[in-house]
Amino acid sequence: MHKTYIVEGMTCAACSSAVERVFNRSEHVIKASVNLTTKKLDLEYDDSKLSQESILEMIEKIGYSGSEYLETKEIVMPIDGMT
Repeated sequence: MHKTYIVEGMTCAACSSAVERVFNRSEHVIKASVNLTTKKLDLEYDDSKLSQESILEMIEKIGYSGSEYLETKEIVMPIDGMT
């Protein structure tokens, strides 16, 4: 399974590296990648062995707060009279 999580509290490259390292060492994670700028943790993992709750607990144990990234799409409506 592939999911993206938001990790709040990272302030430097060492922070993002620590998060990435912890997840890449987990036997149930196939690949973890962290982007410090966007605060996103991209995970490929075995969802039969690792639950969302476990992932969020892992983030908290490292010292950060996490949440599932829910992509939202912005809908742009034309202004009346303009096409």
